Amino acid sequence: MWQHKAMVLGMIYICSVCIPFILIFIYRRIRGLSKDEVYQRKHRFVPFLATLASYTLLLSFMKSIHMPYFTIQIIHTCIILMAISILCNFMFNISTHVAGASAIIGLLMVLGITLHFNPIFWMCIAILHTGLIASIQSYMRLHSMSELLNSAIIGWFCGFSIII
Repeated sequence: MWQHKAMVLGMIYICSVCIPFILIFIYRRIRGLSKDEVYQRKHRFVPFLATLASYTLLLSFMKSIHMPYFTIQIIHTCIILMAISILCNFMFNISTHVAGASAIIGLLMVLGITLHFNPIFWMCIAILHTGLIASIQSYMRLHSMSELLNSAIIGWFCGFSIII
């Protein structure tokens, strides 16, 4: 049993951390970009697409080992949120970090509704976490308040509506 859990956690780590990191590192080396230049709008789409591709790989892996429906829906939510983030970044700038953290809040709300439990403690932690991420990005002047608010609304909507 623990081997299966280790395999799933390992695959999640590889697909959500290692593969995007390696692909973005290779992209930066090929283009000769510094870490700061990757945040510019014209260079932002390749890292998004690399992350989207690795999440799609994770989804296919989870389907192949017959993971529970709810777990697969969480990965679907991540993929759809990344796709929406890519599309929104063509029109205006949003923070995918804030959108992802807000999606967790929407997910917890759905869990509370469908599984009939009180998620207040976990929602408080998720809301504080989202606020901390938004505060850091605002403090570092990476995003304006309207961009952060739009990101939070998009993320919450994706987390809440896609899981249902």
